[in-house]
Amino acid sequence: MFENTKKWAAALVLTVPFVAYADEPAKKGEYSVRSIIRKGIDDQGRVHGDLAKVTGLANATSLAYKVLLVKEDGTEATVDAADPTFKFGQQFRIEIEADSDLYVYVFHEGPNGTRTILMPDVVDNNRIPMVRRGQKKVLPDDGTYFEFVPPAGVEKLLVYASPERRDQLTPKDAFENVEEMDKKKMIELKNQQDKVISEATKNQPKEVATSPDIQKVVQSNEALPEFRLRGMRWQPEAAETNAAEGQTVMVGSYDPKVRPDLFVEISLQTR
Repeated sequence: MFENTKKWAAALVLTVPFVAYADEPAKKGEYSVRSIIRKGIDDQGRVHGDLAKVTGLANATSLAYKVLLVKEDGTEATVDAADPTFKFGQQFRIEIEADSDLYVYVFHEGPNGTRTILMPDVVDNNRIPMVRRGQKKVLPDDGTYFEFVPPAGVEKLLVYASPERRDQLTPKDAFENVEEMDKKKMIELKNQQDKVISEATKNQPKEVATSPDIQKVVQSNEALPEFRLRGMRWQPEAAETNAAEGQTVMVGSYDPKVRPDLFVEISLQTR
């Protein structure tokens, strides 16, 4: 379990070489998953350039995240997805970078299933959780950290990103008397949030169904970030990724009228 060190701080993985589809020959190291995605999605989530050529997508919702662990010397290091296990007393924070203008909601779910809202902040419940394209949002944002405390177990950070506001995730009454909210009310709120999350993910297949271009990239051992596209989903082995750059997750739509929501679940285990 974790709490903020102020009275209430984590990160994960990945980015690697991408096949180049530019008109000009690419310089070595010029193209990466992050660079292709950053350049290929505008602030409204429209896909263009190399990303459109590779995927055929019309719109995409994408973000990168890191769980930044405080080391003994006081510096921060991105947590490797291959070993997301922590010790009591370790401190961390999470960094999220949006690839288009997105409303981002972040929740913590403890080992016992209890869920709390991290973003928007409980202290400022009227703040709209908008993260602009290219902006990096760090939680906590007040200079403090989250800290792992007993009991041991698996807890989760739940990140929901959408081109539109999703007020059902953080209704006004969720911020009223938070410390005194009874179990029944907490369950009702969690069920309401789960319905929104389920709606966002139900049409995203778990099986890989790749286009010829994507298959060519996979067969040539070019590692890709986790893509959750309609008809496509895959993730490289952690050993093939650059942990320092964090993990990129994207959902995409082939329909120009559809701007999909994105849900990411980050597991954190303490021992």
